[in-house]
Amino acid sequence: MLRNFLRSQIATALVFTASACHGADAQTPTQHIDGPGWSYFRLGNPNDIQTPTRPGIVFEGGGKDVNDAYKWMCKRSRNGDFLVIRTTGTNAYNPYIQRLCPAINSASTLIITSKRGAGDPFVRKTMMNAEALFIEASVEGFSLQAQPRPRALLAALARIAHAREDTSMFVARIDGRVAGSAGLSVMETPRGRVGELYIASTLPAFRGRGVQTALLQARLAAARDAGCALVFVGARPANTSARNVERAGFGLAFTKATFARACPA
Repeated sequence: MLRNFLRSQIATALVFTASACHGADAQTPTQHIDGPGWSYFRLGNPNDIQTPTRPGIVFEGGGKDVNDAYKWMCKRSRNGDFLVIRTTGTNAYNPYIQRLCPAINSASTLIITSKRGAGDPFVRKTMMNAEALFIEASVEGFSLQAQPRPRALLAALARIAHAREDTSMFVARIDGRVAGSAGLSVMETPRGRVGELYIASTLPAFRGRGVQTALLQARLAAARDAGCALVFVGARPANTSARNVERAGFGLAFTKATFARACPA
């Protein structure tokens, strides 16, 4: 089942980076469970709790971890259960997060190494029980573009989107797993509020399953609720995104040429 979150019940961080500073640290002894295609490490209270969370998204990449970003996530999770999801590496984020947020109920790491592991009932339940969810991933949603852009640029664009006060971020899930994300900016103009749909991507494993259509509809509904008189979106001609927005009722307003040149030596 595909679910869209304008204001998710968990604080979610999407990290656009290939690696992180704590990924190479030595592992810390903690509760450890292995399953088919996954390993789970938990530091803190072994029992889950439920807290009144507030939504939030952190985009991080291209440098060192930002302590204040993790403290902000802990605060928005109301010191619930903080879960790190990885495909490689160790559980070194657990003590790091616990040091930054000593009042949290637990800091856990779930290392998923196979497709089978991603669909395991324990993995799905663990993800859904977390109050703060951190996903360490590359910019996989944009990895299949016909004209791929540098990862550093994509990470910078994501950080800019997150920093914009006029932007709300959306996350789509399929069977409890993050499948895609997108942004909606609501701007004040002399003719009323205008919405911009942007920075939308779908993880390669979930393409062709209606993720972008669902994200489009969720953002259109949010723009309508925000009182937008007009919504616009950019797309390359004749690609999948363009076809999706046309099916959603968008019409071509104008075309734009992009010019580039090599930097002087």
